[in-house]
Amino acid sequence: MKSKRIQLEQTYTIDLSKIDGEGDFLCPRCGTEISPDDETENVYSVLEPKVNGSDLEEVLICCNRCGSQINLTGFSSERELSRTDEERALTNRLCYITHV
Repeated sequence: MKSKRIQLEQTYTIDLSKIDGEGDFLCPRCGTEISPDDETENVYSVLEPKVNGSDLEEVLICCNRCGSQINLTGFSSERELSRTDEERALTNRLCYITHV
C-alpha cells in the first residue's frame, strides 16, 4: 500500500502595525510580494474578513502561489496612526449648535 503524504496547511500571522512601508509584505512561506494595492487576486485571495461593528480587525488571506493562509492583524492601530491630529480633535470634542 502506498503511503500518502499529508500536507498540513500552515497559517501565519502578520501584524501590519509592526511592518514598515505601505502595507506590502512577503509571504512567510514562499517570499511572494503581497501588496494591499493589488486588487486582481492574482497573487492572493481574501478568504475571510473579521469585522467588529464597523471596524476591520483581521483578514484571512491565501497566497495563490504556495497556498499558505496568512492572518493579517493590526488594522485598528493602522487606522489610528493614519488619522491626523485635527481629525482626532474633531472626534473628541462636542459641538453644540443653538438657534436664536
